[in-house]
This record gives sequence, structure tokens and C-alpha cells, in this order.
Amino acid sequence: MSNHHIQLEASFGVPVAGGMLHALNPHLPADALAQIINHAQDRFLIVDDVLLPAFERIKGRVNIERVIVAPFKGGSSCHRYEEYEDLLHDSGEPNVADLDEMEPAAVCYTLGAVAGLEADVYTHRAITLHAYSISRPDDWSIGRSDTILPAVPVFHEHGWGLPYAAVMCGSRLILPGPHLQPERMLDLLSAHRVTLTGAGLTLWLDVLDALEREPHRWTLTPGTRIVVDGLTAPASMVQRFDAHRVRVIQPRAMTLPITTNSISELEQNISFSSVNAI
Repeated sequence: MSNHHIQLEASFGVPVAGGMLHALNPHLPADALAQIINHAQDRFLIVDDVLLPAFERIKGRVNIERVIVAPFKGGSSCHRYEEYEDLLHDSGEPNVADLDEMEPAAVCYTLGAVAGLEADVYTHRAITLHAYSISRPDDWSIGRSDTILPAVPVFHEHGWGLPYAAVMCGSRLILPGPHLQPERMLDLLSAHRVTLTGAGLTLWLDVLDALEREPHRWTLTPGTRIVVDGLTAPASMVQRFDAHRVRVIQPRAMTLPITTNSISELEQNISFSSVNAI
């Protein structure tokens, strides 16, 4: 799913219920996506109606037990799967699992150039410590007065932990959904007075180009922090943002602490058939 409220609910609800969150990259080729789902032995899928066609293309190649479709684009339902809102309505009282902090909470896959599939497993403890870590004053300095727009998708290194840190600190969250065009990003940054955001280098270069084409259309909040992923942010980009009184943060590393990144160890330590994956 894209970064919207349903994704945020799943990011907390699935691990709290004792399941393992597995955010899928819908931009992968169909063969790779099916391979990852089968290797992780994912059982349940929550997908928004925008990305449902991506699942339809591979549903014959995966063994998903239940498909829950979440409304996002609106309109009438024209599918044969479970409805997300019905699932919430019929679930009754919340079931909070009795979990150890070292139990797995989430997994992210990458397609390694040499080793093929690679998986990073995140424990409940790792997610919590990472949220504390990036919130420190000498890191991203996240606080309850912040308005945060996480533009990096959850399937990319677990969204850098921004959703968890924002909720932990009581920050206001602006979720952009699937539309990350430069003009839309600037509309959100300006209208909601965002103070912290993060995404890949390419998006920020496009945002800068749009901002400089129409310098009087948007007003960014002075002191806004922009976390830039990917290659080292070029000095020219830092200077261009500085002209708008925006600070660029180049993170040291984006990978959270994990229990293991070895597929063989992963299979030995975790029974995928006994946990709920998404």
C-alpha cells in the first residue's frame, strides 16, 4: 500500500496482534513480487483498491489465504474479496498478543544482485529503539511540535521508522498517499506547514526544480528538515534548499537493527507458517 492511514493502521495493528508485517513493493516485476510472497509464505494480504490490479496479475502464482481490500480511491466495490472496514467492524475487541520484545514484528525483502533474495527481520525491540534513536536532538530531532510527511514508502527499509517515531513523539502526520508528483508534494509541504519530511534524492531534485520555476507559489516552513536517501546529497542541492531556509539531512544509514539478514538463519528461527504476514 501507499503511505496513507490504512497503511499506518496496519503498521501498528499487525505486529500488536502477533503477526509479522511484510510491506510489499508494488513496483517490482510480477515474477519477483510473486517469488517474494511465496518465499515469505505470506498468508493474508491487505491491499488498497488502487494497487489491487497489481495483485490480480499474480494471484494465480501465490498462495494467499485471505485478501482484504481497503478503500482509497472511492467508488463502488467491484471485486470479490473481503472489505477492510468490514474486517474492522467484525473483529470485536482488540486482541493484543503477549509478545517478547525480541520476537519478529516485520520483514523487508530486497533483490540482492549476487545472493538473490535477501530479507531483513525487525524485532519489536529494534523498531522501538530505532524510533527513539532518530528522534534524538542530535539526529532528526523529532518532537510533538513537528508536522511530519513521510514520503518514503514503508516497503523501503520500513519507512525509515518515521511513522513509529512520529506516533511515539505525538507529532502530526501528513500521509501523501500514492501521488508523489513534485507539485503535490509542495502543496502538502506548504499547506500543512510540514517541518520534517523524507524521500529519495530524485524526488527532492524534482521538487527543487518545481519550486524554482514558481518561487512565489509555495511557502516552506523555515527550518524544515528534509531527509535525503540514496547517493550523497550534492552540495548544489543543499545550497538550493538553504536559499529557502530548508535544512538537508544526509542520514548515516537507513537500515534498522535486525535479528538477522541471513535467509538460512531466518528460516531456522522463524516459522513463517505460524505467523500472519502482510
